[in-house]
Amino acid sequence: QGLARDGSEDHPGGRLGPQYPHPSPGFCHRNAHGAAKGAGGRSDGDAEPGGRFPITVPRCTGQIPIYYNRKFPGKTIEFQPRYNYYCDDDFAPLYPFGFGLGYTAFEISDVTAPPSINCGESLPVRARVRNIGSRRGSCVLQCYIADPRAEYARPMRELAGFSKFELAPNESVEMIFTVAPESLGYYSPDGEFLLEKGEIKIAVGLDSTAECTTSTQLV
Repeated sequence: QGLARDGSEDHPGGRLGPQYPHPSPGFCHRNAHGAAKGAGGRSDGDAEPGGRFPITVPRCTGQIPIYYNRKFPGKTIEFQPRYNYYCDDDFAPLYPFGFGLGYTAFEISDVTAPPSINCGESLPVRARVRNIGSRRGSCVLQCYIADPRAEYARPMRELAGFSKFELAPNESVEMIFTVAPESLGYYSPDGEFLLEKGEIKIAVGLDSTAECTTSTQLV
């Protein structure tokens, strides 16, 4: 297994294959007999890469442990704009959870959710995805939620659902995530399941850095 840090992090628009000017990360885990053929077909453009990182890849060892669903820190940039988590490096990981490259690009729009739902109800989240590239591609759309005002400290965001599908060039589709009530609550240190009223922030994107663009209220 291996992960090449070859400067591709400096080129967010980089893609796989010789037709693109910048190199990209490659990750193969527990390679089997067919790994070389599979990896080669994706690196030379014969097949569309469909994998996404199931981990957060640190930029340096000083960031370890690092994971996307860490809890809110005591000091945040929201309240102290000049505050930095590290003295000598960036806070962002090298590659975030859910990250992956392909030979096309996707545009996400019209992320919506009901203004409010009753506690105990499922939360429907809608988003439209369009392939804005010139090739057919595989998209892994991810939905994240965050509870910023819970009784106990909650993660900065949690994966609430994902969907993998293919789109032809200029094709678009509306995806609907149904977030179960169990995903909107949490267990207290005493083992009690809590489903609290208040705001739930929602983000839909291609990895865990997706911006929260809408929210709903549990009433």
